[in-house]
Amino acid sequence: MAFLTRKASVIIALILSIGCGSSGSTGSGGAGGSAGTRGGAGNGGAGGVGGVDGTQLLAASFNIRFDPVDENSPLEPNGWTNPDGPRRDLVIDVITELDADVIGVQEALEPQVEDLSSALSGYEFFGVGRDDGDAAGEYAGIFYRSSRFSQVDGGHFWLSETPEIPGTVFEGSAATRMATWVRLCDEVADRAFVLLNTHWDHVSQESRELSAALIRERLAAIASDVPVIVTGDLNAWPENAAIGVLLDADPEQSPQLIDGYRQANPVMEDDEGTVHYFLGITSGLRVDFVLHDQGFQTFDTQIVRTNVDGRYPSDHYPVTGKLRWTGDSSGTPCSEDG
Repeated sequence: MAFLTRKASVIIALILSIGCGSSGSTGSGGAGGSAGTRGGAGNGGAGGVGGVDGTQLLAASFNIRFDPVDENSPLEPNGWTNPDGPRRDLVIDVITELDADVIGVQEALEPQVEDLSSALSGYEFFGVGRDDGDAAGEYAGIFYRSSRFSQVDGGHFWLSETPEIPGTVFEGSAATRMATWVRLCDEVADRAFVLLNTHWDHVSQESRELSAALIRERLAAIASDVPVIVTGDLNAWPENAAIGVLLDADPEQSPQLIDGYRQANPVMEDDEGTVHYFLGITSGLRVDFVLHDQGFQTFDTQIVRTNVDGRYPSDHYPVTGKLRWTGDSSGTPCSEDG
């Protein structure tokens, strides 16, 4: 029943967004294994702002969609382990093709995390299940390229009034929500940064706004001396008040975040939707984000709509941001961190 409610809420949101004219409708993807994308290079492209020796990194956010046991996954057409075409393989192929340096994943259950970790041998994983702080429930975990990054620190907190207690929620939340963060040393740039990944509530606006305020507060503590990247399925479109709470921080109190997609694509288009419910819809809501502070600049970004004969790896499209360390990247050198 919870799954059906979530399905209905997503479809209603898509209809409302189209009806309100916030996004129009275009086609993308097709049969035969197409790899449609939306996005492009912005003002920070080649010849733009330099960085720590011009170092770039590719960040991605991907809600891989949980594998619901109550849907009998082997028989479900979009099942993770469907023998006629396991969605698991599509997800692994897409992530491999993305070749991102850091990836925030949402909705992954423990068996899905195990499958991805086994297949993505070039990455380390950090995350816990949201229900108990161990292995139960969905993960909002992080994969990072092990040949480039080393983890200096990391942690988790729950989007609630008691963020240290696993499984707790803000009043009105429809599900348990959390955030996972890591402090990484980029061996190429010789700089440290913090990556935070999260998944916000899909029902309660108040919960989303409180989650945004809590994340701002936590970033002020864990990323006070280094640049920051935030990935996540925020279940809110760019103009939503909760996104405003997250982005409109006092720079003296918390890192001021930038919507990387909008930085690279200043003009809103009608095909920026990132949730499509396995239908290949491109209009609707952009609810999946790669955000960052002034320590980075997004010079290219994509909404990745890869499909194989009309079959999609998830009901969300992964989004990517190609980032460049900027002149504001005065974070701690790796040699001095940790």
